[in-house]
Amino acid sequence: MHDVKLIAFYLPQFHPIPENDAWWGSGFTEWVNVRRARPNFVGHYQPHVPAELGYYDLRAPETRAAQAELARQHGIHGFCYYHYWFNGRRLLERPLNAVIESGEPDFPFCVCWANENWSRRWDGGNDELLIAQEYSAEHERRFIEGLLPVLEDRRYIRVGGRPLLLVYRANLLPEPRRAAETFRRVARIAGVGETMPRVHPAPGVAGSRCIGFRRRGRVPAARARRGAADRSGRKDQSDVQRRGSGITFPLPRTRWSALRGRTGSFAA
Repeated sequence: MHDVKLIAFYLPQFHPIPENDAWWGSGFTEWVNVRRARPNFVGHYQPHVPAELGYYDLRAPETRAAQAELARQHGIHGFCYYHYWFNGRRLLERPLNAVIESGEPDFPFCVCWANENWSRRWDGGNDELLIAQEYSAEHERRFIEGLLPVLEDRRYIRVGGRPLLLVYRANLLPEPRRAAETFRRVARIAGVGETMPRVHPAPGVAGSRCIGFRRRGRVPAARARRGAADRSGRKDQSDVQRRGSGITFPLPRTRWSALRGRTGSFAA
């Protein structure tokens, strides 16, 4: 594999929202959990202290611009925003909405539907539910229709001309083949091109092709991540050629702590 593109998963819970205020206390963000971390053994670096960007707030456009610039400096091709959609209700949507509405930062991105239940245990399970995820053919259609303005954005990452769409836990979909086909059909009819649904590298997810998705993610070797990104200019459509190309989602290192990355890779 060559011409690999690095994409950092983007967790938008670094700004307060009314729901988290009600569930966890006023002003709750992910930084509260970061500060609570404690070392479990000698030499364990906890809590992690953010580097260049400090304890940032994603409501600030200056923060989002600085993140994109920091990512670009480290060879990151784009961001993959976690998209929290519960039967028409969205959470933590403000950063992505601002990116779409303002056109800034001028940096490639895609979306991963974080389709687990929202629970007090942070495990996506069925205990102590705060918001339950429900599924039906109608929900799948509404989900992709609501995402069309995002897919139409010139910065949206495409693979072989097709917008890249990840699903965090595709195994939770009762009829994943139906969902994948709905995503493709609705996007095609809308004129944005058939989506390329991919499986997020989450635990417990079955092989992607048997559930109607393209290849699932995998965790690459650390040495394969370093220096693999294309640092040349970006095309408007953030297009990735299909033949011999790949997409890799990197881990944060010391200088990456402010970007909240995770690891996984996708071959086109």
